[in-house]
Amino acid sequence: MEHLQPNERLAVSRFVDLLQRYYPERVQQTILFGSKARGDSRPWSDIDILIVV
Repeated sequence: MEHLQPNERLAVSRFVDLLQRYYPERVQQTILFGSKARGDSRPWSDIDILIVV
């Protein structure tokens, strides 16, 4: 998550925490991918998260 802005990092962390809290036995892994993960995002880029269940 080193390519995320501080507010984006916080949002992703909170999202992952909620997933783990509400679905602890279902969520096996969360993966950040796409332009934010690669470090070539633009100001309008979204945040792509893969949730493995």
